[in-house]
Amino acid sequence: MNTSRLHSRRGVATWVYVALLAGSAVAGVLVLMLYQNVAARKSEATQHVFRVVEVGEKTVDPAIWGKNYPRQYDSYKRTVDIERTKHGGSEAFQHLDASPAWKRIFAGNPFSVDYREERGHAYMLSDQRETER
Repeated sequence: MNTSRLHSRRGVATWVYVALLAGSAVAGVLVLMLYQNVAARKSEATQHVFRVVEVGEKTVDPAIWGKNYPRQYDSYKRTVDIERTKHGGSEAFQHLDASPAWKRIFAGNPFSVDYREERGHAYMLSDQRETER
């Protein structure tokens, strides 16, 4: 009877050791995978841009730039919306038409001729060409 208990204890102890060994191996693999992931992210952090297309100094099309900078291009595209909001929006709203007092306030100033609501970045060049100031 004593020997059977001894053998059963050894069997349990063996299974405990095997389980601990397997658990340690799994934990080691997980730690190595985590290390590999951290190392990959650190190497990605040294790159500022992931080049999809090559962009030169003379490339002016925003869609081409947008392939390398998708979040910035998305933000740029949202400036094209021509909607009036409580903060102005991208509508070229003429303040002088809304309140003629502005003409007297800005008398002798270029704003007395043309005082429009500023619009998004997409309209920057056309607004500079069309201003009457």
